[in-house]
Amino acid sequence: MKKNVFLNSRIRTNAWEEYLYQAIPFDPLKIDEIASIVPIPDEKGVLIFSDGMVYQSKLNGLDVLNQLSSAQCFSEYKIMSNCIRSLGCFGQYKSPWVCPYFVLFPLESVSQTIWINPLSIRSLQLENDLYNAEMTDGPNLVLPLRREAFLKLAETACIILAVLRRDLFQFEVKSNRPMDYINAYTPFYKYQMATSPSLKRFPLKHGVFNRHYAKAYFLHHYDKLDSDPREIDWHSWL
Repeated sequence: MKKNVFLNSRIRTNAWEEYLYQAIPFDPLKIDEIASIVPIPDEKGVLIFSDGMVYQSKLNGLDVLNQLSSAQCFSEYKIMSNCIRSLGCFGQYKSPWVCPYFVLFPLESVSQTIWINPLSIRSLQLENDLYNAEMTDGPNLVLPLRREAFLKLAETACIILAVLRRDLFQFEVKSNRPMDYINAYTPFYKYQMATSPSLKRFPLKHGVFNRHYAKAYFLHHYDKLDSDPREIDWHSWL
């Protein structure tokens, strides 16, 4: 597929048919870092782009990520988003999905939207009054929001990834700079993300994020236990 072809999550084009033809069923146990998840126009499901491969699922993007979290033992999105919102420094809406290895942020409502890995963006381009994301992996994407809003979401996703990694990898990386916890070399990251004031310093002290996540995890399962213990997925406690 030519790299100057852009996918629009709202308009079905010939490019969509080519990617759908290439797609194989999504298996959460056999996928690497995800570059993007894109809803299929006029059809239930999404395409998932990862490491040069195209996967298809009949689920929406959020359900795909929940499936991935369950299969790979990553944090559940609902619990992580409650944790992020409770901290008060990352905003209250459109929380990213994050694991120690990569992060994806939603562009619109989390149940039906594009999810993008900010570290897989090469650059932003303006064409016909719409901004497009040129990707390092998978197709380029038409963005359904303004540049300033997109950059804010990408910055938030990057700083959350850095905060999570600092708490988890404190013995491997000893630094007070968020950028030292993110390995990215794209022009987008170098000239847009790394120069952002929000990525110059950490907004939280070391360990605060992990403690808030532990609290959110406990409260999430305690609420289930208090209402009906039979509804609890006890495997997640093992």
